[in-house]
Amino acid sequence: MKTAKQLIDELSADGMTQGQIAGKTGITQATISRIQSGVSEGRASNWHRLHDLHTCHFSDASRRSPAPAAQSTEQEAA
Repeated sequence: MKTAKQLIDELSADGMTQGQIAGKTGITQATISRIQSGVSEGRASNWHRLHDLHTCHFSDASRRSPAPAAQSTEQEAA
């Protein structure tokens, strides 16, 4: 299971700002900052909100990704 910090780090690495994460989770930006910097581990309820956002964000991202070239080639050959 990923920590709250890991969830935030992955969302940030994918282009989300702390403000965007805060807006989508209802967690203050200050709390997001404290978790990401390692000052606080956060509450369990915050972890659940972050986990839900992380799951939704990366689930949506995977649907937007283009198909790998190998799959396209196989489909074209058929």
